Amino acid sequence: MEDQSLESELILKEHENRHLKDTLSALRQELETMQFDKVQSVNDAVASSAKEMAQLKETISALRSELEAMQFDKVQSVNDAVASGEGEIGQLKQTITALRNKLEQNKIVYEENISVIQSDNRSENNQLKNMIQALRDKLETSELRDI
Repeated sequence: MEDQSLESELILKEHENRHLKDTLSALRQELETMQFDKVQSVNDAVASSAKEMAQLKETISALRSELEAMQFDKVQSVNDAVASGEGEIGQLKQTITALRNKLEQNKIVYEENISVIQSDNRSENNQLKNMIQALRDKLETSELRDI
């Protein structure tokens, strides 16, 4: 009976041993699956990050290009405005010069007219003085005769 008990205990131990091996195998399989899932998750995260980084780089590149285009347009607009302003300034300077020349011509004509008028006034003044003198002389002569 003791042999049977030992045999039964041995069978029980073998059964328990097999069960522990199966449990160990299942745990090992589950651990490997978890490690594979973990590696897969890391790989997926890395791929996702790489894809996102690529998209961000494309966005940055596009924004940089747009910014450069805007800066070029701004510089071009400033240059156009400066050129336009310089053209307008040139035209205004020409207009000022033309008006200044016209003003000088008008001043010369005005001064000549003033001179002519003053000369005419002096002549008329002299004629009137001479006439007055002649009338005085005539008056004196007439008064002397009447006396």
